[in-house]
Amino acid sequence: MFYKRTKIAVKQFLTISLLLLFEFMSPLCAAQEAIELIEQADTLRVTERQSSVALLKKASRLALSPYEQDYLNYLTSFHVAMDGDISKAARQIEPLLSRHVSGRLALRLRATLLSLYAGTKEWEKGVILVNELAAIQKNTPRDSDWYTARVGQVFFFLHLELFDDALQLILDARGYPEAISEEPNCRFKTYE
Repeated sequence: MFYKRTKIAVKQFLTISLLLLFEFMSPLCAAQEAIELIEQADTLRVTERQSSVALLKKASRLALSPYEQDYLNYLTSFHVAMDGDISKAARQIEPLLSRHVSGRLALRLRATLLSLYAGTKEWEKGVILVNELAAIQKNTPRDSDWYTARVGQVFFFLHLELFDDALQLILDARGYPEAISEEPNCRFKTYE
C-alpha cells in the first residue's frame, strides 16, 4: 500500500514538475526565438533585404524585451533608410539614443544616424554624434561594428573638409595592434 501511494505521488510530482518546467520554458523559448529572428534579420539586412524585413515582421509579433524592441526598431529604420526615406529613418532612430549610451547597439545607432545626418546635411547634429561615438568607442571592443562606425566618422569629416581630423581617425584605427579586416582597411587606405 505504501509503495503504491509513493509511486502515485512520484508520478504526480513528475507530472507537475514537467508542466511547470514547460510553463517556465515557454517564455524563455519565445525570448530566444525573438532575439534569434532579430539577429538573423540583422545578418541579412544588406544582402537579402526582403528576407530581413520578413523576419523583423515575424519577430515583431512576439513578446520582446525593451532591448529587443529597440534593436528591431533600429533594423526597421535601417530598411526605411535603404528605401530612400532617410529623414524618416533618422526620426525613428533619434529616440533610441537616450536608452542606449554604451555598448554595441549604442555604437550602431549613432553610426547609422551619423550617415543619415550626412545625407540630410545636418552637420551640427552629426558633430555631436561624432563626439558621442568617440566616447563609446573608447569602451567598446574593436570589432566590425567599431570599424564601421570609424569609417562613418571619417566619411563625415571628409564631407566637412576636416581632412586633418579624418586622417587622425584613420591613423588611430590603423595604428591599433589588432588586425583590421580587409574591408575597413581598404576604406581607410582609400581615404588616406
